[in-house]
Amino acid sequence: MKSDKETISLEMLNLKKAMIAMLHNKIYVQCANHIEEGFVSIADLDDLDYLFNAYKTLGGNGTGETLYNKVKALPNIKMKEGN
Repeated sequence: MKSDKETISLEMLNLKKAMIAMLHNKIYVQCANHIEEGFVSIADLDDLDYLFNAYKTLGGNGTGETLYNKVKALPNIKMKEGN
């Protein structure tokens, strides 16, 4: 039988994996959209940076990082007011 400490550690690990998966999905969807559009707004890039930094800190990498770097290389535009 697992101790309370082992159970909590396992639960924390599972939550970390779930968070990485959710961040990866969000990054993947946003990056795919920006790559298809061929540009990224400065505001969207700022949001993506925030997501990616959390993803990377938790241990995510691979496809998420590859897509992130592709979006960072896209031309930047300033969003129009009201968007």
